[in-house]
Amino acid sequence: MPQAIVDTSELSDTFTVRPLTAGLGVNPDWNNGSQPALEVPAYAGIQQITQLTLMFTLWARVEDYLYNECQLPPLDNGKEEKRHLGVLRESETSILCLLCLLNNEPYSAGRLVDAMIGQAANADQRGNARKRLINRTLPVIADRYGLLQYRENNQGNLKEYSITRSKRLAVFAETHLATGVQQIIGGEFTTGGDQ
Repeated sequence: MPQAIVDTSELSDTFTVRPLTAGLGVNPDWNNGSQPALEVPAYAGIQQITQLTLMFTLWARVEDYLYNECQLPPLDNGKEEKRHLGVLRESETSILCLLCLLNNEPYSAGRLVDAMIGQAANADQRGNARKRLINRTLPVIADRYGLLQYRENNQGNLKEYSITRSKRLAVFAETHLATGVQQIIGGEFTTGGDQ
């Protein structure tokens, strides 16, 4: 089938031909300061709030502790290693570990979920959090990284769990969290014997 020949001589009168440049297609007003600047609200007690904020960052030391001090070898499967690191870096993981550091007896899975998301959560939220804890978090944080320890207890149709801190997590708390807090507040931190 023969191709139709298009006469473009008339098109140049109706269409503006723009040269190809780096700015082609870019909104020229993208950086003209049309957005108001964010205003940072002031607050009293800046030193104490700064100290508390810095304390939250201490958990980030756990990765270095596991891989360097505990000499935990990375997994051969890079994709699986990334997934495990993702679970380790989740805020949910730090909350679970800090709760287990606070409590001197094992949690049940249900009590740990209640402490983590609150008893006001509906049944679906609690069920999803429990499922995530048992099927996703414990296999990585307890079995792989050894920060928690747990035991399954069969109770009829429902498996119950006893979950608590591990020796590894206790050592991390003593060597990194407690000493980090001392550095942040610039003084002595109350030890267990002084309580």
